[in-house]
Amino acid sequence: MGMIKLPNMRFYTYNGVFDEEKKLGQQISVDVVIHYPIETAVRDDDLNTTISYVDIYELVKDVTTQQSFNLMESLANAILMALLKQWHTC
Repeated sequence: MGMIKLPNMRFYTYNGVFDEEKKLGQQISVDVVIHYPIETAVRDDDLNTTISYVDIYELVKDVTTQQSFNLMESLANAILMALLKQWHTC
């Protein structure tokens, strides 16, 4: 089983419980690790049969910057659900 790691992706977001966090925002860092059968996924050297780092980054960016959550745990769960929805068959 292989893995893709995207550590320390940084985004400016308006998540948090307090009004100041929602108004002023803050920079957060997101780490993603995806385990998947890389040995079979990259066999044909075709990006369409594997997971693109760029696509992962863009999905995490969209969830993080286009939605607002009170809890960072809720944001993390939304990222997880979006990743699973996109690549559950890989």
